[in-house]
Amino acid sequence: TWARSFGSPFLENALTGAVAPDGAIFVAGFTDQAVFLDALLTKVDARGNLLWTRVFGSAGIDLVESMACDDSGGCLLVGETSDAPPAALWLVKLDLAGDVQWERKYGPGEQGSVVPLPDGGWLLTATHRLGLQFEVWLLRIDADGELVHSTTYAGIGDRDYGCCAAPTDDGGYVVAGNAYSDVGGLKGDPFLLKLDGAGNVQWQRFYDLGAGVDEAVAVQANPDGGFLIVGSTTSLGAGGTDAWIARTDAFGDLLWQNTYGGPLNDGFADVLPTDEGGWILAGTTIGGVWLLELDGDGAVVWEKTYGGSGPDRSVSLSRTQTGRLVVTGDTQSFAPAPSDLWVLKLTENGQLGPCSVPGMGVPAFSTVAPTAVVPAVGSAAMTSSLLATSISSTYLDGSMSATEQCGR
Repeated sequence: TWARSFGSPFLENALTGAVAPDGAIFVAGFTDQAVFLDALLTKVDARGNLLWTRVFGSAGIDLVESMACDDSGGCLLVGETSDAPPAALWLVKLDLAGDVQWERKYGPGEQGSVVPLPDGGWLLTATHRLGLQFEVWLLRIDADGELVHSTTYAGIGDRDYGCCAAPTDDGGYVVAGNAYSDVGGLKGDPFLLKLDGAGNVQWQRFYDLGAGVDEAVAVQANPDGGFLIVGSTTSLGAGGTDAWIARTDAFGDLLWQNTYGGPLNDGFADVLPTDEGGWILAGTTIGGVWLLELDGDGAVVWEKTYGGSGPDRSVSLSRTQTGRLVVTGDTQSFAPAPSDLWVLKLTENGQLGPCSVPGMGVPAFSTVAPTAVVPAVGSAAMTSSLLATSISSTYLDGSMSATEQCGR
């Protein structure tokens, strides 16, 4: 187990991460090494040794927001580029060595996320934007990046943003999104769409938690056929922004929901299932990176924070084939520059190896608040829209170094 930061004299911010089948760890996001922000990808081995860094992009702003790796160890990066406004969804497929295999641009769009599919293809969730109109956007592409189908969904709120999706056992998908309105002030509400394999809406659930801004950041299909929604809320909880999860049945009806946190700002970023039927969640709290395990009823099994004087934050949670937990994020506590990438490799219960740095793996105690909400059943208006073009980018090896905080 270990914790290491990776950086240069420039700004490096993490937005996503992943673990390859061979145990290599990727962290991706953006850097300000160029005039505009450029996309950034760093690869380290299972022991935390820096292997390589790629900085790539166009003449505009480019960033990586989500990624996933295939069985060969290659990865698909999904982000957005603004080489020619408006911003477009940007896909880059890299091989094991970090060389580009193919590249696609779809747009206009933003805020993309990706999950691999059993057939070798990829499922993308994003936000399709036309002027002031924002729609949930679902794309399925094959292993070579060719489009299989593309559908947008609108009519839930004034502005509908796609968050994330997960495949379901019936060959369809569950999609989480967030609907925003400005009537009486900004209000955000999470929702679920259940789609068949062709993208047709089977049902929709809309969760009105209150008058605040409440958002989904992840969704997961559970073994019982139901779903777990992970996010944050300002409508409920102990104060400020609190982390929020909701467990539903197979039709999106709420079984229970909880908030987690204290009087300041807390939020979840990612989730993994456990063999016991619960979940491990990564997030950010006042103490820095926040990791906790919940049982199937949402009760806290253990909870820890990791960080220094901060701020430090997590953006993704992965598991190696040997059961180790990998948290990726960024740190200002251990960065000589404005911000460095940060990776923590932990045991399955969040333990870290010998560490002389205080604040690493400190037990934490958040307020757990069960709350009740009744989801509303609605319908989504469906349209289809797609613009596919190519983008030319420059790929460079970035100059970065590693700093160890803890390890063995």
